[in-house]
Amino acid sequence: MTGRGGTDNAFQNALTYTCDLAAAREITVLIEPINLRDVAGYHLSTTDRAESNIDAVGKPNLKLMFDAWHLQVMTGDLINSVTRLLPKIEHTQIAGGPDSGESDQGEVDYAFPLKNVADLGWYAPIGAEFKPLGSSTSELLGWLSDLQEIT
Repeated sequence: MTGRGGTDNAFQNALTYTCDLAAAREITVLIEPINLRDVAGYHLSTTDRAESNIDAVGKPNLKLMFDAWHLQVMTGDLINSVTRLLPKIEHTQIAGGPDSGESDQGEVDYAFPLKNVADLGWYAPIGAEFKPLGSSTSELLGWLSDLQEIT
């Protein structure tokens, strides 16, 4: 098969096989859309595409790794996306833009979307995956103290 449909079919077949193996061990499989600016040609670059693949596979142990940085680069609209996708999200993480730096830098003020996520009932840990600019842990994670009131 050729084209996007064939690639999606192969991806979905691989996910089905993987989810079946993982289910026997009570493991959840995560897929992560990654933006095309950072990884040109990446197969799974949007949350819409991830969602359609999750729906097509139909396995309860297939979930979304919601990376706000990649979503912001590809489409923005963080609040509406997380609201729509929340039942499919297993893990979420953040980074600052425009260069995937510390989460308190750049174009997204994470205090607002994180409060919204909490209001929606998300109380699982949120990861911070970023390119560090500081040299010490307190420099790298100092911005977290500003977000403590949200949780």
